[in-house]
Amino acid sequence: MNINDLASGEVSTFEVMPSAAADFDLVIEARAEAALQFSDVTGDSLLRIGASAWSVVGADKRAIDALQRLRDRNLPRVAWVASVRPKGKKSEAVLVQVHEFPARYDWPDPVDIGVDDKLVEQVRQKVARSVTAAEATQWLNDRFLLQADDGTARVFLSGSPTPETDQSGAFRLHGRGYAVDVAKGRDDKLLATRVVEAKRGSSPDERRPVVLVLGRIRFCDATIAGAFRGAARTQLDQLVEQAGSYLNVWKEYNKLERESVLRRARTLGWLRYSKRLLQGDGRWRFFVEDAKQLETALQVLRNAEDVDLEAAQNPPPELQQATDDAATMTDDGPARSQRSRIFVGSFSGAEPQRRTIDLQPPIDSDDREPPESGVLFLSVSGDRKRLERREHAQSLIASAECPMPQLGLLLEGSAVPERRRKTEDALSVAARAVFGGEPTARQVEALRVALNTPDIALIQGPPGTGKTKTIAALEARLAELSEDELAGQTLLTSYQHDAVENAASRTLVFGLPAIKVGRKRGTTDQSDGFDRWRRERADAVRADLSTLPERPVTEVLRKVRTLAAAYVASPLTADESLRVVREVQDLCSSYVPPTLNDRLDVLRQELSRSPQIDDAEDDDRALALKAVRALRTDPIAFGDDGPRNAGRARLRLQRMGLYDEGKHRVLSEAAEWTSEDAPAFLSELKTLQDGLIDLLSAEKPVGAPMVHSDLESLLPEIVDALYAKARESAGGEDAVLYEYLNDLENDIDAVHDAVRSYTVVLAATCQQSVGFQMSQAKGEDTVFANVIVDEAARANPLDLFIPMSRAERRIILVGDHRQLPHILEPDIESQLEQSVSDATTTALRRSLFERLFQAMKVREAKDGIKRTVTLDKQYRMHPVLGSFVSDTFYAPYGEGFESPRRPEEFVHDLPGYAGRVAAWVDVPLSRGREHGGQSKRRAVEAEWIAKEVERLVTARRDLSFGVISFYSAQADEVLLAMEKRGMSERLDDGSYRVKDAWRETRSEDGRLIERLRVGTVDAFQGKEFDVVFLSMTRANDLPVSDERSLRRKFGHLMLENRLCVAMSRQQRLLVVVGDSAMLRGEASEKALRGLVAFRELCGGKHGLAVQA
Repeated sequence: MNINDLASGEVSTFEVMPSAAADFDLVIEARAEAALQFSDVTGDSLLRIGASAWSVVGADKRAIDALQRLRDRNLPRVAWVASVRPKGKKSEAVLVQVHEFPARYDWPDPVDIGVDDKLVEQVRQKVARSVTAAEATQWLNDRFLLQADDGTARVFLSGSPTPETDQSGAFRLHGRGYAVDVAKGRDDKLLATRVVEAKRGSSPDERRPVVLVLGRIRFCDATIAGAFRGAARTQLDQLVEQAGSYLNVWKEYNKLERESVLRRARTLGWLRYSKRLLQGDGRWRFFVEDAKQLETALQVLRNAEDVDLEAAQNPPPELQQATDDAATMTDDGPARSQRSRIFVGSFSGAEPQRRTIDLQPPIDSDDREPPESGVLFLSVSGDRKRLERREHAQSLIASAECPMPQLGLLLEGSAVPERRRKTEDALSVAARAVFGGEPTARQVEALRVALNTPDIALIQGPPGTGKTKTIAALEARLAELSEDELAGQTLLTSYQHDAVENAASRTLVFGLPAIKVGRKRGTTDQSDGFDRWRRERADAVRADLSTLPERPVTEVLRKVRTLAAAYVASPLTADESLRVVREVQDLCSSYVPPTLNDRLDVLRQELSRSPQIDDAEDDDRALALKAVRALRTDPIAFGDDGPRNAGRARLRLQRMGLYDEGKHRVLSEAAEWTSEDAPAFLSELKTLQDGLIDLLSAEKPVGAPMVHSDLESLLPEIVDALYAKARESAGGEDAVLYEYLNDLENDIDAVHDAVRSYTVVLAATCQQSVGFQMSQAKGEDTVFANVIVDEAARANPLDLFIPMSRAERRIILVGDHRQLPHILEPDIESQLEQSVSDATTTALRRSLFERLFQAMKVREAKDGIKRTVTLDKQYRMHPVLGSFVSDTFYAPYGEGFESPRRPEEFVHDLPGYAGRVAAWVDVPLSRGREHGGQSKRRAVEAEWIAKEVERLVTARRDLSFGVISFYSAQADEVLLAMEKRGMSERLDDGSYRVKDAWRETRSEDGRLIERLRVGTVDAFQGKEFDVVFLSMTRANDLPVSDERSLRRKFGHLMLENRLCVAMSRQQRLLVVVGDSAMLRGEASEKALRGLVAFRELCGGKHGLAVQA
């Protein structure tokens, strides 16, 4: 603290001046520390400030008496300059403030006063913002220590004056505005225990004298993080060096993956091209110089999936290296920034004879163009960033430099100290509201464990057991417990975008949604959760307004607001503007101030004097412009209504006398086109369209539509005045709701910015939980009080390290190791199998969630701190389906669960399936076999599913439908079949998506839900649908003789965890479509246990078995 902040001791203030001179011969600064000394020999009073000293006398009798009193008492004291006079000149008199203390003690040895987690939380409360342990420690040092230049400090203490005090002799330090209590902790070290605001004590104990203590004193970090960081770093250094270290194994894996990426890129090398051309469909065509090189490259490209190529003037340095040293993949500084805007596109075809190769740029490429000539090479920029993020996170954890320094030891399975925390209650009103009723005992336990964990908690959630609701309730409780800055305090993350969006869609904390940071590569749709929340809020406000009686002023407000919005959106002629002014004036003249009415009168008169025109010509021009804008110049759109729209445009131009057969010949060709093929003149038609739009828009005849600036500025003022009037009147709730609704519907960007600034929960994939976009949302130092990871068993541990390394207070992993695991790169897995032990390979294949779940159970038995919970009641599915999933996939491991909901809650009445919850649709091999390489497809299954889904979706518009495949090729096959039925559409990059009209619907309870989704099993984990169709796809007559041939015959169908996910997404009905002959025989019964059990279920009273 500063000397002038001192408030302790007996205070006296008086003025002194030089005893033998007119002034002090220099300008003395106010607030400088001073020392008063008294000579026993001469009797002089000496004032010392810095290196200067003067003999002084009191400026008046009171000052003389004060100096004499100080001399007589001779107590320890601290003094400082309160003020000087005159200011800015050589000082003639100095006002000195002196603090006297009954005693002074010198502490010869250094004294550290620890600041633990509990005290850090108290400091956060005092400063009303989030602070780190280091910031809290500095805050205490600044307020309680009076530092000297020699490194010593003075403190002002009441209580026992010795640092060796026992607990009963605890002391209090007094500082700037606060006091802090200090006592010995369990380890016999001094610990700050409480911070209180400074006040004058009323009891004798509180009025104990304050003494002066001098020594090498400091507050230091004694949180679990601070006390542990150094020791943890040493211990981790030793552990990580060991061959079996978990962190080291994954560090080596990342290194191998880096080398694999480079090796693959170097195998392709680079292709030099001489020119490039933009094609009509958005692709770029590159003309390669060396035909042999191209042929070799195509062998690599055609055997790989989702290959991205970069185009640059020169190949990157790492591809020119002869070594596989992973370090060459890292490039920094200018070289990297110059390449950050390089063109990247996915390989979409080639013509070796013409030496061309085509690349499709991503949708979000910002119209980036490749260099006119240069080289093509396998893109490594995305892999580089992904691997660097992993590497940095692993390094932070391994060096104990992350906000939770004990994290590394937890991952290694070593002992860690326990945090001192108070116990938090599991439930609150807000948390109960999330569940929509009474939560289960296990859900309550999960909340309690997550809230009170000293570091990590794990929640296992079998299908439908309410883990997503548990996460939402946990987010609400964490926000309620926060004692500092709420915005962005919690990170909700998962392994992929779909999983993040699914978890985030259920989040609502203090009425605000989670905002998703980052988006899928190649998309422009942010999908950050805001738009759905905004639409739902608008619907809710409209519903509330419908229940309120509309008052006259509110009705006027609504009508005028609508007129104002329409006027700005659609320019009007002078006559039409006059009609708006009259209507507004008639509506609101009795509700707005006279000044606004006067301005309306002026506008009315001005517009009345405007020259009248013949509206017919103006109308013809507007209709012609509309018809020209509707011309189709895209091949697909032209095939729909191109000739008809061209005919309309020609007719409109003829009526205006603007049609010229010579200039506009292509318009006639388009109007008379009858072939189903795309015409060759579309680019010419586009040029004509642009010219006609310029022609029809350029001239502005008198009376043409335009916005009147005075009226444009006046209308919002009138709306504001009506809002104010509505609020003032009794029952102004509806006015506020109308204003809120107006913002939700018309000021979307501002509402989005406000929500993003205040939302408690930020959501992102593991990889995107750091990086530029997150730093924009959270700040440069991306640290979260809480990190919640959904579907944690799915994430590669290296990716999980990224958000875990950013957690300060608690990490909650939510997942299920009986469902889909993370996936290792096949070539790296093969390398590891040859170079590491079986135990290490097993550790790599095992999810981090499963590893920690089992390790924490062991730790629980040792320290008594509960860190794991398994949810045990599923509410998603009909009880028959719930029992099937439990008995088939969980009970064999002692993790079975109950299905307490009544069957009546899952009635669907779908035509052909009434009263059934399970159906098997047999599509025999004779109808068509599987096709494809690694990714299989079967058209006959896809076509039947598309037809049946269309029938059922149309029959029940309030139900949601999911179509799951084990193979991406089959998912595309289903979407292709749906495209023929108008349910899906092909995008520019060749991929498919469900059309907007089929993507969303409202459930029975009015919620906005996803109506139809088609994808692989991976895209469905964590999701649920009323009805699920599962395409089995494998249909062959391959013989089985050994394990290898078994895998060849059944493929993914043998993976129990994938089957578990695929058969547990439904709520009311599960339909499996496939060749039932694949399930016959002893080998099938063992390898496809889940499918065989389901086929048996379909033969019972709850099921249905039919032939397609």
